[in-house]
Amino acid sequence: MTEKFEQLKWDIICTGNEIMISDTTIKIQEIYGGFGQGQKILTVQQIAMLHVDNPSNKDEVTKKVKRINELINNNIILDSGDQYFEFGIDIIDLKSEDVSNDHKKVIKNLIQSKVYTQNSVNRATNLFILSEQGYSLLINLMSDTKSKIIYKKVIRDYFRMKEYILNKDDATQYMMRILGKQERLQTTNMIKYFIERGDIYHDPKDIRKNAYARETNFVYKLLFNMTAKEIESYLGLILKPNDTIRNYISLEDIDIIRNIEGRIGYMQQDNKSYQEIHGRLKELYPIPKIPKLAEKNISLIARLIGK
Repeated sequence: MTEKFEQLKWDIICTGNEIMISDTTIKIQEIYGGFGQGQKILTVQQIAMLHVDNPSNKDEVTKKVKRINELINNNIILDSGDQYFEFGIDIIDLKSEDVSNDHKKVIKNLIQSKVYTQNSVNRATNLFILSEQGYSLLINLMSDTKSKIIYKKVIRDYFRMKEYILNKDDATQYMMRILGKQERLQTTNMIKYFIERGDIYHDPKDIRKNAYARETNFVYKLLFNMTAKEIESYLGLILKPNDTIRNYISLEDIDIIRNIEGRIGYMQQDNKSYQEIHGRLKELYPIPKIPKLAEKNISLIARLIGK
């Protein structure tokens, strides 16, 4: 029996970006983590869609998922006794009991990000996730020429971070930006909750956008005593539509914003009212600070994020 300890070594994060694979109609949901910080990963479902003739054909994709799972399970240990797929290095099985207690949370996040459906999770015996090395090992087990061609395109188009030379600060800035999406999801859910309770005044024609913009500006005013537009002007930025100042401010500032948005989620879960949450945050952050630009190649980070 092969030991499968320490499979899940890092949080699994869905960035919300979709990567188009050249000469195909397929977009891959960008996912990081599992095996380590900043590592891109693929699910078997994603791989199956890449390696079928018609990714819109659910039966064809289901058959391919089954075949890939068989290839992995049949080659974890080779006939020679050597280990081929190593857990925590090449593959992670989110359905395994050897994955940490956080695996249910990971699966829930992947369902919310539409990487999996609840039905597919319920039906699955294995939920394998592959690192780039794991995907390479899988391709070696596939004999058809098409798989080799697809593999080359996926390495070039999806695992493309290897084209960039990132120093430590660059990589940290990028991952902090990705991780911040979790706190913003909590904030969005909190806003929806208080709108439904009637605690937040909103424009009925555009509920979520207006309420979210006000809440975002509340955080910025709390921390910097400036709105998003005022910070943009202060830092000399000219942002395009759907871009955000979080792509350009310092790690320190992003970290504090993440902490604030995290606190908002926790206090809402503790049944604090909207007014109580805002009041407590004002107590915790009484003195505004000056926003700072990140000391690195901010245009590169924005490009990596897909802006």
